[in-house]
Amino acid sequence: MGDGKEGVMMLFPTPFSPIPIQTLGDVSAIMIEITAAHISGGTAYHTFFIVATAGCKVYWGDGASSTLSAGTNTCTHTYAGAGCYLIQIKGAHTRLYHGTGSTAAKVIEAVKLYSGVTSCASSFRDCLNSKFKMGNGLRFHNGITDCLYAFLNSSIKRIAPGFTLPATCSNFYGMFQNDTELESDISNIIPEWPPGRTITLSYAFFYAQKVTGTLPASKLWGRTDITWIPTQAFTSATHLTNYASIPAGWK
Repeated sequence: MGDGKEGVMMLFPTPFSPIPIQTLGDVSAIMIEITAAHISGGTAYHTFFIVATAGCKVYWGDGASSTLSAGTNTCTHTYAGAGCYLIQIKGAHTRLYHGTGSTAAKVIEAVKLYSGVTSCASSFRDCLNSKFKMGNGLRFHNGITDCLYAFLNSSIKRIAPGFTLPATCSNFYGMFQNDTELESDISNIIPEWPPGRTITLSYAFFYAQKVTGTLPASKLWGRTDITWIPTQAFTSATHLTNYASIPAGWK
């Protein structure tokens, strides 16, 4: 899609520059890094996908912007120089995602999600950059109904303070699957799901072998008013203090 030169340039010299989350407004935002090798190799572009209402815009962080059409948009932009760029999606959209066809390995921070996002399926899938992190302001808010593969195969190392699984979501299949570097305490990320729900946790933390903490049995397998689909949800997460007592079928 074409780029228009509007919006404020927001290039950051290093991936560790502070992002004033409170100034971003109601947007989705990610930080990417374009390296000198990308420039010399002709791969200095980023591609991801947005499901949007017509008129939603992507601000690429270098002064350029793209106006989106209704439905699923393939968003691609080429950068002229190396650096870290804050990409913002402004306007109504229900999903931001990576995965097949994207350049997910350029993402170094999941910064923020727009309040109207309803699906986090594959949002940060395959974000394998060694610098990739979950920003302190990232929340998966209530209203999100699908977290399928949200961080599948990513290099994420920690979960942001205050981050919880959304109580409105029923599908967490493979959410943190294969995230072998994730070391966070996951004791407090489990919500109080309403009774009568069917919750899919299959492979949610499969092979996330470094996660720590104590799983709250009273919110999980101790609840008989929830229909669970838990296949291998916590397989190999042996650093959990109650790993031995997790029921068969959950690991």
